[in-house]
This record gives sequence, structure tokens and C-alpha cells, in this order.
Amino acid sequence: IRDVVKLYISDYLITRLQRQGLSEEQIHVISEDVSIRLRSLLACWHNQDYLHCLFEIVKEEALFYEPKSHISIRSLVVMGIRNSSIEDIHSTQPFHPLLKMEADHFVQSSTFIREVTAEAISFFKSHLQRSDNFSSIYQNTVFNNLDKRYPRAWGLLVSTRSRGMTHSSQEYSGIPDVLEQMTSLDSSFQESLKVVMSGIDPRLDDGLLKQLTCISEDTNSVFFTPSFKHISRNIEKVLTVLEILAYLGVPIVTLNYLCTAEKVSVRKPLLKPIHNNHELKKVLMNMHGVTKDHARFLRNIAKNVSSEC
Repeated sequence: IRDVVKLYISDYLITRLQRQGLSEEQIHVISEDVSIRLRSLLACWHNQDYLHCLFEIVKEEALFYEPKSHISIRSLVVMGIRNSSIEDIHSTQPFHPLLKMEADHFVQSSTFIREVTAEAISFFKSHLQRSDNFSSIYQNTVFNNLDKRYPRAWGLLVSTRSRGMTHSSQEYSGIPDVLEQMTSLDSSFQESLKVVMSGIDPRLDDGLLKQLTCISEDTNSVFFTPSFKHISRNIEKVLTVLEILAYLGVPIVTLNYLCTAEKVSVRKPLLKPIHNNHELKKVLMNMHGVTKDHARFLRNIAKNVSSEC
């Protein structure tokens, strides 16, 4: 089995980062992270059931990546590269301090991201087969046992792939581990927060903690986010939030997904995730391909969205 990750990192990613003038330390942080993530994903490449659930988190974004290729290839690139420490170079408060960049550096642009992801998709499209098994050379150290660690959240992902979309009635006893590990859902909330937090930061920020606190105290609450990436680009942070919400029995509503205690509904076809709030009002009123229940939730949410959005 060929070490395709080593080939991609050495001949493509590092070369591109060097051309953009990143320091050796910055290149090392990014290339090591991407390498570990890609190896972890390819370690379970042969386990299609597990991989399909994993990739469901990024599918609504990956579908719109270019060039066209199998969705597994594009999802691999989103989860392994786009959602890596490359995300840090877009942040005013990066999770990795070494990746603090000067304002308006080219690597912070959407053009740079498109170039990196397009190149990676083309590379893996020509080097991967769906029947490949990399378990003998790669080890999953990043995405292993997520189904065990976040059972309620994983149950929702499994349900997205079932024909009837009926949520499993499997019972989970006790408080979720992720909730027990949190000292409190209370947190000071700063309305004047102006920094752009890193999308891969695993911590639950003040705004999200405030939202979860309010939801836990209101039995009629609904959790709305435009897409999964709007929660975070850190998959464990996304799963943590879904795990808590599923435990609380709170309906989870996105533009493409509706997750309730009874069932999971998925829009067909999926909409492209929005980039800013100005798009939100219009997209909320798009009922194409959603169930009646999903449409009802979206209409109610739209009523509470400012007409200025």
C-alpha cells in the first residue's frame, strides 16, 4: 500500500505553504496536523459505515467543493485539510499561537483555501480507490471510537443514513460523559467580544455556553444553527453539542437537518451552507426538499430573524 499521505504532504502541501512565505515552524504545525488527520481518516477508509457517519458532519459543505469527484474524496479533504489547523490562519485568536498571521495575508483569503482544497481533491481522486484498505500502514488516532464516546450524537448520524429516517429508540443511561466533564454550563457572556475565534478551537465559547444554558432551562427550546460548520470545524466540539442536546431532548434544526427525539429528517438535495447572516432570511424560507415538520420549524425560526438579515 502506497503512503499517499506522505506524498501529498511533501510534494503538494509543504511546497504550497513555502511559496506563500510561511515560516518553517508554521509549516510544521500545519503539515503535521493535516498528516495525522488524513492518516486517521484513511485508517478507516475501508469501514464505510463508520466513515459515512463521520462524513455526514461535513457533507453539506463537501458537496459544493470543486473539482467534482466522489463525495468521500471531497469529504476527506474537508475533514482532513479544510478543518485542520489551516483554519487557524483565518483567526484573530488562533488556537495555535504560532499561526497568528498578518492582516490581509494571502493565506487568509478564500482563494487560497479553494486552491489548496481543489489541488487536494484532484490528488486524492487520482490516488485513492474506494476499495483501498490502509489499516496496515495508518492508525486512526484522531477520529477513533467517536461512536462510543458520543453515542447519542452518533445515533443521530446513523439515522441520517436510514431510509425511513426514524431515529433509533436505543436508550442511553446516565448523564453523558461530556456533560459530566463540564464543571458548569454557566459562563460570563461578553456582548462586546470582537475577536474571531478559531474554528478548530475545542472549547465551548461563552456565546455557545449561554445558549446551552438557556436551552437546558426551557423545556420548549429549539437549537438552531445554519449548518454544522457554524457550530465548529472541530468535529468533537460539534459532537459534544449534539450529545448534550440529544440528552436534553431538544430539537436540533439546521437548514438541511431536523433532529428530534423521534426521527431525523434530511433535506434533499442539501443546500449549500450560507456564509453570512444576510443570506439567512431568504434561505430560511426555502422549503424545497424538506419534510412538513422541518418546514414548520424553519418558518417559526424565520419569524424571529430580523428582516435586516
